Amino acid sequence: MKLLRKSGVGIRLVSNNNLIDTEITLDGRRLDIIKKLILEGRTVTINELKEQYYVSQSSILNDLRWIRNNFSKNLIMQIFLVLKKRYESYLL
Repeated sequence: MKLLRKSGVGIRLVSNNNLIDTEITLDGRRLDIIKKLILEGRTVTINELKEQYYVSQSSILNDLRWIRNNFSKNLIMQIFLVLKKRYESYLL
């Protein structure tokens, strides 16, 4: 078993050339962070995000800046309403 590190992306665990943990793209991570911030309704810490995605604090801070700069509050509310409608039965 060995760890494969990719800067800004994360870490993958490989055993006998088989991936154990899948790699997430930058866009995928940012979308996951947006969903987490909207759907969980609680404070999410930078440390929590670092540990979840196996990336540095600066990567998470860059993601949060990108989210802030590229999404207006109105657009985030629209995303929230779509996700809420789609996953409403899971939230009850």
